[in-house]
Amino acid sequence: MRLDLEHAERGNVDDALKTSLDVLRDTRWVIRELMDFGGFHPQAHRDFLADFAPRHSFLAAGPPRVRVRYAMSLIEAGLLHVVGPETRFTADAGSDSFVVSSEAVPGSDVLADVLIDARIPNPDVRLDPSPLTVNLLRRGLWTEFVNGEGEAAFGTGGVAVTRSPFHPLTAEGRPETRLTVLGLPTEHTRWFTLVGSGRPGPWNEFIRDADAVAAAALGSVPDTVPDAPAPADQPVVDETVPVPEPEGAPV
Repeated sequence: MRLDLEHAERGNVDDALKTSLDVLRDTRWVIRELMDFGGFHPQAHRDFLADFAPRHSFLAAGPPRVRVRYAMSLIEAGLLHVVGPETRFTADAGSDSFVVSSEAVPGSDVLADVLIDARIPNPDVRLDPSPLTVNLLRRGLWTEFVNGEGEAAFGTGGVAVTRSPFHPLTAEGRPETRLTVLGLPTEHTRWFTLVGSGRPGPWNEFIRDADAVAAAALGSVPDTVPDAPAPADQPVVDETVPVPEPEGAPV
């Protein structure tokens, strides 16, 4: 952690390691262009999500430097204990506690009274318990994006959508133009859809996608709005009839 923080302090211009890792982040959009909407064969799609995507996230994403300093301070104060890689969570009936351990670190077993699952679950529309998602699937307004056909088909778990402005595809295969879907529900149909923030200045892919959705929504609004009738107590003025100037008015 200290070494990584030293690299981060030098920045992504002066530090060779952080500069090279930043290339991974800056080329995400190229990979997305290749992978999104079934650009990969089904097996390649599986391998990408299982192997490349987590490695990419580990190398090219992470907490800001201040959060790393917070974690280091908590470790030094004895309030945060790092068990090790590939952590396992089991239960011990004898002590009525959870056991946290890592096979890579001998003697790493730690007893815990409370276990909080703070990991973001892997997005999968089929497993989402949200009543909104359940009902959208039940009514056929949302469907799962399946890459390929037959035995090789890969059910991604992401919502099937059109290209921009990302209308969901119904059970009949038609775009539901009254709805748009952005972000995590479409993860695996598209890749890295959780990037709601980016560098200052240029628009990233997420902002461009949101802008396309907004443009489509505004495009469905009529260009002209009919004039509202005048209130009953307000006289209607015929603007085609000239109004005489009041006496003494300047010319």
